[in-house]
Amino acid sequence: MAGPLLRKRVPRSARLKEDGPSIPKGFFKVILDREGQDQKGIAFIFDNESTEASLGEFVTSIDRVEAYTGLDFFPNLSPEEAKRLEGRADIDRWR
Repeated sequence: MAGPLLRKRVPRSARLKEDGPSIPKGFFKVILDREGQDQKGIAFIFDNESTEASLGEFVTSIDRVEAYTGLDFFPNLSPEEAKRLEGRADIDRWR
């Protein structure tokens, strides 16, 4: 899943037009792999700007993205699965 990270209060300078939609502060990407024995989850938060940084610089946990957005991306996970899969931010598990 992916989506925009919006500001709670949007200054006019962050709008396309004075009364128009806002320009996102950033974007998120959330990935959950439940196939096989090596189940894992990872998330990324990107600023809405150009960068030369490596992908690893943007890694975070799914829990952090859920806290920021107020969304529960995987509501059908048991509490144990959610803790194990959503609480970690380890890009090395994806290489």
